[in-house]
Amino acid sequence: MSIQDFRWEDLDLTPEETGVYAWYLNPVLRPADLADSQSTKENLLRIAEQLRLPSFDVKASGHLSLTLEGNLDHIHLASENKKELSELVESVLENTSKRELFA
Repeated sequence: MSIQDFRWEDLDLTPEETGVYAWYLNPVLRPADLADSQSTKENLLRIAEQLRLPSFDVKASGHLSLTLEGNLDHIHLASENKKELSELVESVLENTSKRELFA
């Protein structure tokens, strides 16, 4: 098995073969994005929204006539019903030097 790296702009160059493909976002938070905990939170929510997966329909079948189907929604940090950060992240965002290290 070999690992090949491709940049996003080279997506059309990826081989058409079976394999595991993954794309990663390397977000950059600039000093202005880290001005205070609220600014940092807003920027984290913005990044989370960019990474949101669209809703999709799923159907699965298994042994003994098991069938499951339905719609899946990606519940993430910026979802309407989940705009709270963990206590750990909140504590990191309260301190300027910790925010910079976090970024």
